[in-house]
Amino acid sequence: MPLDPDDDRHARGEDIPTEGEQVEIPETPADKALREHFARVARLQADHVAGKREALALIAELKLALGALSEPPQLHWHTLRKLGAAEWFAMAPPRRRWLLELPGLDDEGNKKIGVVPLGKVGMLAAAGAAGKTMALVQLALAVATGREWLDIYTTPNPGYVLLALGEEDAEEVQRRLYAAGKLMRLTDEQVQLALDRIVVQPLAGRRVALIDEHGNDSDTFRWIKHHLQTSGHDWRLIAFDPLSRFAGADTEKDNAAATAFIEAMESLAEMPGKPAVILAHHITKNARSADGDAKSVNAARGAGALTDGARWVANLEPKENSRDRVELAFSKSNYGPPPGHVVLVRENGGALRAEKPAERDARIKAEQDDQKSKPSADDESKTRKAERKG
Repeated sequence: MPLDPDDDRHARGEDIPTEGEQVEIPETPADKALREHFARVARLQADHVAGKREALALIAELKLALGALSEPPQLHWHTLRKLGAAEWFAMAPPRRRWLLELPGLDDEGNKKIGVVPLGKVGMLAAAGAAGKTMALVQLALAVATGREWLDIYTTPNPGYVLLALGEEDAEEVQRRLYAAGKLMRLTDEQVQLALDRIVVQPLAGRRVALIDEHGNDSDTFRWIKHHLQTSGHDWRLIAFDPLSRFAGADTEKDNAAATAFIEAMESLAEMPGKPAVILAHHITKNARSADGDAKSVNAARGAGALTDGARWVANLEPKENSRDRVELAFSKSNYGPPPGHVVLVRENGGALRAEKPAERDARIKAEQDDQKSKPSADDESKTRKAERKG
């Protein structure tokens, strides 16, 4: 390196670096802290998932120390008085709004009994091929057109529907809509309402998890929320079928991950129109067994936080010895007594309808005759004893 005539370091006895020689710059305490932090982050990121989560927390801590972390969501730390809630004790609260109702009188004297509330997350649980998807397709048509669901439940607040079907392609969705529309005998006007109000997503073969392994919103989830928020419509129903295609990797085996998924679904229930969010979910192998109870709230597969977080749970169970019958039962209802069980008939194409009184009487008689024809436990015991003596 040529000497600079204005450089007096040599005259002061200081070493002058030659060309290619690195100049050592003293490390400040802040530089050292940053170096140690990022070295630790690098080590943690090479470890398992738990280490990665700790690394993310460490990065957030470092950003906070450097003043680079954005403000957290605002929370209201106020007494009821400061919130202006004095009227809460004097005035009756707003009436709850429902997606589905039943004729009758509720505890408050209303002429309709609420079944599925708007603005809440619920679950429809059943074994595979029990009829969950078809039931949701028919529900979408009922909500979009204002028709009854399954010839039983009224839809007092019709509106827009998002139907996300993770296991179906477009052709299969058409088959289901065709069968459901034929059974419901939709008018031309109702068909137009369905065409305008139902957003259907046939998603077979696509990865559409709504939260990632860290419990954060996925790109798919942000895309869905954006369209819901900016559509200009009042949404009444958002359905995901099945839960396993849309939940994160650990949702069914980890309660913390399951809670994060339910929280994400609750954010959708706050979209314009305060829609009901319904998750179709599979039941456990034990619940499907001969000794299992497919109508129990605990029949749903996976972490208990899923059914704990859902505000209501309904179950579909095939009737024993009756291939064309399924039973719909509400095993959990946070906002009122669960309605009674309903037996449904599966028509050609899989569409479901309520069992007619004459059909019910004939089924019950057949079940009773079948029960009479079966040997009792005492008879079987006597038969075994006779066989041993012989």
